[in-house]
Amino acid sequence: MGRIGPTGRTLAVRVRLLANLTALSAAMLMAGSVCVMGDPSASSPVAVMDVSRLGWDELCSAESLQGLVNRRGPRLLLLHGADADRRWMDIYRERAGFRYETVSTLPELFARFRNDFRGLVVYDAAVDGSRYAAITMAGIEDLLPVSEETLTGRSPAMETGGAHASLADSGWPVVHDLRGRFHSSVEAAEWALKELMPRCSRTLAHAVDGGMADGIPTGVCGPMSGFDWQVMHRGFVFNLGAQAKTMVSYGAEVGGSAAQADLYERILKALKAPAQINGYGDPEEYWCLLLSRHGHYSFHAFHNWSFHSKVPTGKRGLRQSVRPSPQTVQPETDRYYVCFMTSEGDTMKGPLPFFYDSWFDPARGSVPVNWGVNPLMARLFPAMLEYFYATATPADGFFAGPSGAGYAYPDVMPDAVPFAKHTGQYGRMADIGCIDLWGAGRPDVLERYGRSSRPLGLTTYTSPARLWFLSDGTPVVHHELGYWQTYRLESAHWARAFDDPVVRAAAVERLKQRIERIAGRVRPPFVILVYGDLHSYARHASLYREVAAALDPNRFKPARLDEAMAGLRAWASDRVMVGSESVNERLAWATLEGGRTHLPLRLTNGRRTSTRVTIRTEMGRSPQQSVTLRGHERRDVDVITVGPDPMELPSWVTVAAAGHQERIAADIVRIPGSGIAEATCVGVYGSDYLGHPIGTAAADPGALRGVAWQIGAVDGVYQCGVSGPYTDMAAGEYVAAFRLKRLGDPPADANAKAVTLDVAAGGYAATGGVRGATVITADALPPDWTWRFVRFSWQGLPDLMETRVWTHGAVAFVVDRVAIFRLPDGQEKAAAPRT
Repeated sequence: MGRIGPTGRTLAVRVRLLANLTALSAAMLMAGSVCVMGDPSASSPVAVMDVSRLGWDELCSAESLQGLVNRRGPRLLLLHGADADRRWMDIYRERAGFRYETVSTLPELFARFRNDFRGLVVYDAAVDGSRYAAITMAGIEDLLPVSEETLTGRSPAMETGGAHASLADSGWPVVHDLRGRFHSSVEAAEWALKELMPRCSRTLAHAVDGGMADGIPTGVCGPMSGFDWQVMHRGFVFNLGAQAKTMVSYGAEVGGSAAQADLYERILKALKAPAQINGYGDPEEYWCLLLSRHGHYSFHAFHNWSFHSKVPTGKRGLRQSVRPSPQTVQPETDRYYVCFMTSEGDTMKGPLPFFYDSWFDPARGSVPVNWGVNPLMARLFPAMLEYFYATATPADGFFAGPSGAGYAYPDVMPDAVPFAKHTGQYGRMADIGCIDLWGAGRPDVLERYGRSSRPLGLTTYTSPARLWFLSDGTPVVHHELGYWQTYRLESAHWARAFDDPVVRAAAVERLKQRIERIAGRVRPPFVILVYGDLHSYARHASLYREVAAALDPNRFKPARLDEAMAGLRAWASDRVMVGSESVNERLAWATLEGGRTHLPLRLTNGRRTSTRVTIRTEMGRSPQQSVTLRGHERRDVDVITVGPDPMELPSWVTVAAAGHQERIAADIVRIPGSGIAEATCVGVYGSDYLGHPIGTAAADPGALRGVAWQIGAVDGVYQCGVSGPYTDMAAGEYVAAFRLKRLGDPPADANAKAVTLDVAAGGYAATGGVRGATVITADALPPDWTWRFVRFSWQGLPDLMETRVWTHGAVAFVVDRVAIFRLPDGQEKAAAPRT
C-alpha cells in the first residue's frame, strides 16, 4: 500500500518539531504532573483522565491512544463518568497494588505517552468513514488519529492555560493525511476494506452503529466507542448502515442504503469465523442474524477493555467456589427448581458496572441468583472475573450467554460447530458449565452445539417451558418467563417500576401465578427459568427474594442453574423419561371423531445402556406393549389407537423401566367435524403458554389446565394474539385444530372478519411464509367452544412450526388450545376438513 500524506518535510522542520515536544514534556515533568513510563511495573502509577466531557473526535483520539499505551500493560484508564470506573480503581488498588495519577488535559495526555505512537493520521471529520479508516490505521501502524481541529489546536479540549496546543507545531509527524482523500463514507470504507483489512486482525471488528454515514442513520444505540480495544488488537473499525431498506429500531429509522448494506456484508465476509464483532447494530435481531449468517458473534459494550485486560491476576486457573456435579447433587424429585437468571450475559454491560450495582444489593446471598457473563472474560479480563468469583456467595452462580462465548443465533450459522467449540473452550477456562442460547430452537443444531461445547446443561430462549435431553444426556431447558418484570405494568422501565411497591407487588404476584401455571402442566424434577432484565436496576437479589418468598417451599426450590442441571443429570442417568414435547409433562392428547387417531408417547433413555420399557394404558382393553431403547435413544411410540366408535379414553399411562415405574395423567379431548379418516396426534398446546403479543390469561374450567387466553376487540386493529410453539416436525401433510369462542355480542356487521388462524414457518432459520390459513367471520364465531381447522403442507427443518391466532378487532374472543395432527402418506388429496 502506498503511503498517504506529506512526503517532503525537511530535516530542519522535524528538528524544530521534536525540540518543541521535548520542551513541552520537560515543563510538565518539572511541574510534577506526569511520570514518564517505560516498561510497566507494579511501582508505576496508572494515568487516569476524565474524558466524560470530550467531544466525539477528541474521545476517538484519547481511546485510540489508550489502546496503544495499554499494549505494554495497564497504564491508562479513562473515566467516562460512571461510578463503576472509580469502583474498579479502588478494587485494583486493594487487590493489585495499583497507584494512580491524574492527567488533566488532552495535550498533557499526548505528551505523557509521546513514546507510544510514532506519528499522526489526520482524518476529515466531515466524512464519517474517514474517521474510522484512521482509527483502523492507527492500530496497524501505531499512530494517533486526530481531526483537523485537534491537529491545529482549535478543538476545545486542546486548550490548556488559556492557550491552544497545536499538534502540528509540537513535533509529531503527520504520517498519513486523509483530508480530501474520500468524498463519502462508502468510498472510505471501500478503501479501508481493500487496503487495511489484509493488515488487520481477521477475527475482530467494530461496528460503530450511530451518527450519519452519507446522510444515512447507521443506528440509534450508538455511536459505540471502545476504540481502545480495536487499536490494541488491530481490529477493523467501520460505521455503515446494515440495512438495504429502511428499518425501525426503538422508534427511529435506520439504514436504507443498498450500497452500504452490500459493503457491510463484504466486510463480514472478509473476517474469519467466528469473529468477535464489537460495537452494535440496529435493529438488534436483524443485526445478530446478519452476523450469525457469517458465522460471527457480537460482544460489546462500554469502555476500558484494554486496561482491564492487562490487570494481573494472582491465580493460574479460575474456579467458582461452589461446583455442583451429578455426583454431588441430590436431585429434587418432589419439588420444582426455580432458577433466577440475569440477562445481558453476552456483553460487558453486566460485569463492568457490577450488574448495575446489583452485586452490592444487601440481599445478595439470601437467594440463589444466576449471573450471565461471557466466558471470554477468563482470557480477556481474568482479574475482573476473579474478583466476582472471590466475592461471590455460595448462592451466586454464573452461566454463559447468550449464546455462549458471544451473542449469536446458532440456528442460522453456516456451521454452529466452530462457535460451539469456541464456547466450550472458554467455558472450561472460566469454569462455567451452563450455556444460555438465543436463536437455537432446532433440535439438530442443539445436538451439534451440545456435542461440540460439552456443557453441563443448555437453556434456550424459546417458549413454552420444556425439558428434554440430547443424545449424550445433556439436559435442555426452554424459557417461558422472559423479561417478565415490567411486562404490562404501568412503567416499562425497571427502576421506575420497582421503586413503586404497589407495582413491584403486582409483578411478583403475576410471576408467582405464571410459575404455578407451568408447574400445573409438568411434574418434578423440572427447571422453571425466570429471566430478568438487567438494565438500570440495583436490587435484583431483593426482587428475586420476594418472588422466592411468595412460592410454596414444599413445591419449589430456588436454585443455582448449575445445581439444577446437575440434579437433572443425576436423576436422568438411571431411568427412562416420558413425555411428548417435554420430559415430565402432564400428557395432553386429542382425537378426531369419526376416524382413527394414533396417540404417541416420547420415550427418552437416560441410561448409557439398552433398556426395555413396558407401557400400559388404563382403559377398557388395557393394552400393553414393550420396546427396547438403545443408550440415550429418544423415540416416539404409538401407545394406543383410538377408533371411530365411542370408547373409554385412557386417562392414565404407566411406564416401567430399569426398576422405576411412573403413572402419568393424560388430558384427552375429542374433536368433532374434521372429516379425517386417520391421523396421528403430534401435539396439543395450551394457548396460555404460547407467545402473546396482546391479550391476557383467563380462568376457564373448560380450557386445558383451566386457563385460556382472552383477546379483546381493538377498534379494527389487525394484530397477532397467540403464536408458537416453534417445534420441529417431519415433512408431510398436517391439520391444525384451534378451539375458541366469542365473548359478548357479535358486531352489527355479521360478515366482518373476526379471526384469522394460520400456520407459519417460524424460527430464525425459517424459509418463511404462511403454510395454511382460514378466516372466520363474526357470525361464524359462536359464544360456545368450537373447533376450526387449518390444513397445511410442511417441509420440515429448518422451519419450526408456528401456529398463530390473529384478531381483526371486530370481536373479543377466547382461545383454548391448538392440536396438531399429521396425516398418513397418501392423504394429500383427501377432502379438507370443514371450517
